[in-house]
Amino acid sequence: MTKSDPYATAAGSAAPVVLHPPDCRMSSFKPVTVQDISRTLGCYPNKQCAIDPVPTQLVKSLPVFSEILTKLVNASLSTSRFPATHKHALVTPVLKKTSMDPAQLTNYRPISNLSFVSKLLERTVASQTSAYLNDNKLFPPLQSAEDSE
Repeated sequence: MTKSDPYATAAGSAAPVVLHPPDCRMSSFKPVTVQDISRTLGCYPNKQCAIDPVPTQLVKSLPVFSEILTKLVNASLSTSRFPATHKHALVTPVLKKTSMDPAQLTNYRPISNLSFVSKLLERTVASQTSAYLNDNKLFPPLQSAEDSE
């Protein structure tokens, strides 16, 4: 693809068929319920990040946390704001292959560990966005990725 031809295809493949989008717009996210959050929490492993203030296993085991997280997620969805306190990650450099020279920085890949709350909010947004795209048939007909739902 070149800057002069924005519709050029990669590796000589055929140009994709672009369907005109229907007259529908996703203008907001739907509020989630305590049951939605509890169900999502049930899918999480008990792993945690060092920046999580409370162990994940404890969050999953006490219903009061589902209520608190529901309020936090709904506040974020309704204001279209991601809490600044959850915009941090612990980044750990990991050697790509054990046979590579550890003295070369290019032989490392970064692993970002996000807070539990940021992953919960991300999963909620992804779920609603995916559902909207599916419901309105906005995914390409030859979409290769599986639906995460």
